[in-house]
Amino acid sequence: MKDKTIMKAIVLLPDFVPHAKLVWEYAEKFRIGPPFNAHKLVRILNEVHSFWKDGAFDYQKRRYEISRDGMAEAVRTVCNAQIKGALTNHNYLKKIMIDIAEKERGGRLKNDERKLRNRESGTKDRSGGGLGRWSVEDIPGKIGGILRQIDGQPAADDR
Repeated sequence: MKDKTIMKAIVLLPDFVPHAKLVWEYAEKFRIGPPFNAHKLVRILNEVHSFWKDGAFDYQKRRYEISRDGMAEAVRTVCNAQIKGALTNHNYLKKIMIDIAEKERGGRLKNDERKLRNRESGTKDRSGGGLGRWSVEDIPGKIGGILRQIDGQPAADDR
């Protein structure tokens, strides 16, 4: 029975790659042994796996979205913390993840706001390339003529 339970834990670990060792270290903070308690290990890994898979977690009736890198950062923080005694639940981890999730959310909001401002002003996002408010007709000289030919427009001499 214990071997089957341990296999359940081992099957979960590849889903945490490249942070599998870190997640295992986190599970050890719950004092899974000695004597080794395979059922407790599987329960802990399943709970962390649900955060990991969903990219979100709930705390005090509120839902938070977080990246896997953010979760790994939070798990690393818990593993490096000097905690007296064993962890009894994931609330300490969740509180750290809340800070990271809020920072990530703020970054997403700023990025979305920047894209919206660029769209409203008629300029293109620099990452997307393009000429922004400029068109091929606005480019003078030989380069403009070459671009107009590429674009299928008659050259300035042909107009």
